[in-house]
Amino acid sequence: MRSRALKVLTGWRARRLAEGGGLFVRAGAAFRLYRFPDERGACCGRVPAHVVARLRPLCALVPHRGDPDRLVTVREAPARHLLPTVVPDMEDARPMSLREAWEAPEMADATRLRAAAARFEADYQLSVQSAGPVYPVSLIEGTRARLMALDEQLGPGTMLQAEALLIDRLTPAAYRHVFRAGPEEAYAVAAMLAAAYGLALQDQEAGSAFASA
Repeated sequence: MRSRALKVLTGWRARRLAEGGGLFVRAGAAFRLYRFPDERGACCGRVPAHVVARLRPLCALVPHRGDPDRLVTVREAPARHLLPTVVPDMEDARPMSLREAWEAPEMADATRLRAAAARFEADYQLSVQSAGPVYPVSLIEGTRARLMALDEQLGPGTMLQAEALLIDRLTPAAYRHVFRAGPEEAYAVAAMLAAAYGLALQDQEAGSAFASA
């Protein structure tokens, strides 16, 4: 029986696992992330190399036992301060994510936000693949270059939020719990990402880096 493909983890999920004592192990073009510094345990998923590079200073990652292809944090696990959240009635429908709310047909700029989110999600999933017959070298290299440029242009904090909002599809309550911010801040993150992909929203100037990518 074929093993199930490992999930591609976003930066904020990888950060929480790393801060809790997780182990990054290089595997081709990406890293596998284990919950504990022991590869015999279950693997939580794969993390793109550009995200691990972003997390190196954020999580103080260092080589594990002198191996540069295995990384762990040297910090103690931080205390988690939980914020109160509203628990929905069990009879209510599934909570709508912020991304779903922005992409509703009646919303302004829904088409541009949907297009930018789809392009970003596709780039993110491609970034963990190895070049070969299925994924040409030019495609993989171009994808990684775009994502690295986004990290440099928008900054690590914004990219952690963009991944959580557009790939993990956090709800308003989850976004507030994780990032201590509200829907307006979340929308600003999505708008910046759209502009970077050349899909500026109303009253916004489009970025040129990915307009023709």
